[in-house]
Amino acid sequence: MDQDHRTNAGLLSPATRSFEAAQPSFALPIGQPHFPAPQPSFAAPSTQPRFPRDQAVGGLPDIWATLMRHRLLLAVTATVGVAVGIGSSFLQKPMYRARTALLIQSTNMDFLNTRQVNPVGEEPTTDNGLTDITTQIQIIQSDQVTDRVINKLRSEGNIAPLENQVQNGTSFIHRLLHGSNLSPADLDYAIHQQVAKNLLVKQLGPTRAVEILYTHPDPQFAATFVNTVASEYVASSMEQRLNKSKQTEEWLSGQLEDMRARLQQSEAELQAYARSSGLLFASTSGDSAGTSDISGSRLSQLQTELSAAQNDRVSAQSRYETALSAKPANLPDVLNDELLRSTQAKITDLQRERAELLSTYTDKNERVRKIDSQLPPLEAAYAAQRADIINRIHDDYTTALRRESLLTSTYQAQANVVIDKTNKGIQYSILKRQVDSNQQLYDSMLEQVKRAGIASTIHASNIEVFDPAKPPRKPYSPNAIVNAGLGCAGGLLVGSLFILFSNWGNKTILDAGEVHSKTGLRVLGEIPNGWVELNARTAGGRLVSAGRGAMTWLKEPQSPLGLLDQDAIELVTWSRKPSFTAESFRSLLTSIVFADEHGGRPRTIVLSSANPMEGKTTVTCNLGIAMAGVQNRVLLIDGDLRNPRIHKIFGLKNELGLSTVLSRPQLNAQLDLPISPTFVPGLFVLTGGPPTSAAADLFHSSRLIEVLNTLRSQYDTIIIDTPPCLLATEARVVGRLADAVILVVRAGRTPWEEAQAVARQFEQDRTRVLGTVINDLKKPLRDYAYYGASA
Repeated sequence: MDQDHRTNAGLLSPATRSFEAAQPSFALPIGQPHFPAPQPSFAAPSTQPRFPRDQAVGGLPDIWATLMRHRLLLAVTATVGVAVGIGSSFLQKPMYRARTALLIQSTNMDFLNTRQVNPVGEEPTTDNGLTDITTQIQIIQSDQVTDRVINKLRSEGNIAPLENQVQNGTSFIHRLLHGSNLSPADLDYAIHQQVAKNLLVKQLGPTRAVEILYTHPDPQFAATFVNTVASEYVASSMEQRLNKSKQTEEWLSGQLEDMRARLQQSEAELQAYARSSGLLFASTSGDSAGTSDISGSRLSQLQTELSAAQNDRVSAQSRYETALSAKPANLPDVLNDELLRSTQAKITDLQRERAELLSTYTDKNERVRKIDSQLPPLEAAYAAQRADIINRIHDDYTTALRRESLLTSTYQAQANVVIDKTNKGIQYSILKRQVDSNQQLYDSMLEQVKRAGIASTIHASNIEVFDPAKPPRKPYSPNAIVNAGLGCAGGLLVGSLFILFSNWGNKTILDAGEVHSKTGLRVLGEIPNGWVELNARTAGGRLVSAGRGAMTWLKEPQSPLGLLDQDAIELVTWSRKPSFTAESFRSLLTSIVFADEHGGRPRTIVLSSANPMEGKTTVTCNLGIAMAGVQNRVLLIDGDLRNPRIHKIFGLKNELGLSTVLSRPQLNAQLDLPISPTFVPGLFVLTGGPPTSAAADLFHSSRLIEVLNTLRSQYDTIIIDTPPCLLATEARVVGRLADAVILVVRAGRTPWEEAQAVARQFEQDRTRVLGTVINDLKKPLRDYAYYGASA
């Protein structure tokens, strides 16, 4: 049995072997004749996914496509909106807008150098004062300026137009509940609200100019109100500046009195401390304060004297130590003494004279003895004088040492006094600096008080009204063009919301773009709804729409023995060749012919849909007629064995058909198939035969393969109409045996999820889906008008 099965499998086409591998439960009967199937010339199906998975729905492209499908409704709602806008313009009360312009110059906040003492001074800006302009705009619109304007108008008796506008503007319910007259508090509040509503202040470009606008039914009052706003704003600005200057002057005066009292107190504390500390100061040219402490001067003087005494003591000590260690005769003081030198000279002369005498006389000589009597006194005198000099050196040293000692003790005592005075002087200096600081602050504040007094007396304004308001001649509103634009925008918005909400739950495919975006399959053809075209061509108003569900009320075609209803939608390509609908089927044929990038075309085509009533039979018949019109032998096979219809469309008998052929226990060698020619040249039909509930079993039999292999050699193109894919499996079975499958979807009826499910099934079966045909599209009237002359 396995061998026979392998033998039979060897005779099958590759597509058939793939199908049997995917469906192992359906084995071919043994002993049945099989014919080798010719290899299809069409390209093999791709195993790659051809449609997006988990695709997001409801994005901007989908919303735009939905709105474009209902653009006629959008045009109607926009037109109605424009009409409402223009009509409302004639019902509104005319409003006039007055205008004035101000120039707000920058304020000199540092006038007379008052910025440093102004507690609310503004920092300089780097944007040419544009930030200040924005602040001034808010001030103009503030309640303070509004109150001034209302009070000014009330005092001048010009408030009546504003009160009348407020009284007339109260709602009917308010007048019904509270009466027509408002209380003073309610009236004042309503006036403020009305002013805030109609007053507009804006900057004129990147300048310091400000524009004030006010809208009112009375043009004269509108101009009066705007001018009053400008004048009161200028007056308010000047008052604020004057008040600020006065406040600054008053504040500075108070601070000045405090500073004067503080200065006096600090000076008193300084003098009291000086007296309590016993600090005495003498005027010196080098002292910045003009005073100097006497103790310091005394210490400096003692230091000078002590240094001199130390020098004297060192000199005397050096002389004394030299006198003790050296020979008296060699002492400088001795050598330099005139009396000693004179005495020494006399002694020397006497000794020389004696020596000369002794050379001649003896020591007994009178002259010798006279000299001897003179020498001792001289020598004694010389020794006494020398001893006096040495004693004098010792006395000098003793005196210098004593003086140094006294000066040292005196200096130490004075230094202690100075140290004490210095410690006291530190606190004195602190108090002195405080006095100086208070004096400087007092002098500076006194100067600022004088400047603030001058500034408070200057009445200058930085605001200039360079374009006063005049009563407007033309009303500002209503503006018919603006109202028409707003009405158009409102109509488009209402229409868009209505369309989007009405299509919120609609998940059906509506146009060709959705087919490709939801299933990933290309669109081979777009078949329009023939209702518009048929209304333009016939007086009977019969429906011509590529879909069985759209023609349920058409009468059934007559029997083959009677007249054929050739106006049926299934025959529109034959009966109305110049029509737009027929041309759509011929365009579908062109797409099929050029579908393969390698130049081939499918010869066996299966047409199916996701659900019934989507137009697959209509597309099958018209596609067959279009193919037959290009010199092809075309065979239509009615593969919907549960509900065959093609025989009714072409007026053929249906006693024998595909169901009878597949249900025969054995076929003859010639395969005598009940194929019938039609009134369309080159178009043949293999009807479905009597309806049967065993259609699935018949399609899984090997006889279907034999029939298709035989028919491929006899016809150029074979088109097979099959049941809906989601209700029956015949399309999936025969799709594996064919060259390509075409999926038919109906606009506004086929849910995109079901179309995607069918495409996913064919992908999982590795069946080539050539593309889709979207049926029953709503086309604009201009698309049909091109064929009107040929009708």
